[in-house]
Amino acid sequence: MVLVRGDIVDVLAEDDECLVLLQDRCLRLTAVAAAVVELLDRPRTSVDLQTHLEVKFGRAPVGRFDEIVTDLLRQGVLHARDQVLSGDP
Repeated sequence: MVLVRGDIVDVLAEDDECLVLLQDRCLRLTAVAAAVVELLDRPRTSVDLQTHLEVKFGRAPVGRFDEIVTDLLRQGVLHARDQVLSGDP
């Protein structure tokens, strides 16, 4: 699965958190979710994203990464594509 930013109008980052302005609402994201938005300055596979987050925050408890991604998808902060990025195996 390839993850991309959703329809984000603007982002205001402060320390480890950020406010994400979508078309219809504003969301406050804590450190890990804010890092997801920052890392998705370009499309990334979920494996690549998880690897980057583990480097920054350490290994997440089992299932936690999927919970965060699912929540951000539900909120419209992320979109998922079922395609392979060029250069991926």
